[in-house]
Amino acid sequence: MPPNQPNNGNEGLVSKLQEALAKFRKDRDQLHRSKELALERCRLIKAEEEALLNTVQTMRDKHNHLLTSKTKIETQMGPLEAKVQKDTIEMQFQHNELLNARNKIQQLNNQLEETSKAQQERLQKTQQLVCDLRTQQGSSSTASAALEEPLPLDDQVRGLKKEMDHNIDFMDLLAKAMDESIRQMESKVQFYRVQSSRMEEQMGIAPMEDDGTREEDRQEEPNQQGQHQSASFAPVPRAQVGNETDMQPMISTRGTAHA
Repeated sequence: MPPNQPNNGNEGLVSKLQEALAKFRKDRDQLHRSKELALERCRLIKAEEEALLNTVQTMRDKHNHLLTSKTKIETQMGPLEAKVQKDTIEMQFQHNELLNARNKIQQLNNQLEETSKAQQERLQKTQQLVCDLRTQQGSSSTASAALEEPLPLDDQVRGLKKEMDHNIDFMDLLAKAMDESIRQMESKVQFYRVQSSRMEEQMGIAPMEDDGTREEDRQEEPNQQGQHQSASFAPVPRAQVGNETDMQPMISTRGTAHA
C-alpha cells in the first residue's frame, strides 16, 4: 500500500480508540467528582456525628449533675421535713394548751363573777340585817348599853369583807398569771409559725388546704379570735365588786352609833 493512500481501517480504529479514551476520561472525571462529593459528605457526616456526640455528652453531664443535685436536695430535705413535722406537732400542742388555758381562764372569770355576786348579795343581806338590828336597838331603852359592846354581826361583816378581798386578790393574781401564760404561748406559737414558714420557703413547699388556703392562714383566724377573746379575760376590777363602797354606810352608821 502506498504511504500517501489513506488507510480507512486504521483511521476508524484510531477514532474508536479516541472516543473510548474520551469516554474513559469523562467517566474518570465523573468518578473523581463523585468521590470528592462523597468525601465531602462523609466529612460533613463526621462533623455532625461529633457535634451530636458532644451534645449527648453534654446532656449526660447535665443529667448526672441533676441526679447529684437531686440526691443532695433529698438528703437535705429529710431532716428539714422531720423538723417541720416535729415543729408542726409542737405548735399544735402549744395551740391546744393555749385554747385550754383560755377556757380555764374563762371558767375562772365566770366563777369569779358568780362568787362576787354571791358575796355581794351576802354582804347586802348582812348590812340590811345590821341596819334592822340597830334600828330595833336604837328604839329600845337598852340601845346605849348594847352599842358599847362590839356587835358580833359587825365582826361577821368584817370577816366576810376580808374573805371577799382575799378571794378577789387571789382571782386577780390568777387571771394575771393566766394572761402572762397566754402571751408566752402566743409568742411561742408565732415563733414556730415563722420557723415553719422559713423552712417551707427553703424547701419550696406550700401546703394547701382543701379550700385553697394555706394551713398557716387558716390558723391565723382562731389566733386572732383568741386575741380578741383574751381582752375579755381581764380580771374583774375590785371597784366593780362594790365591797368598799357598800361597806362605807355600815362604817359610818357604826361611828354615828358610838358617837
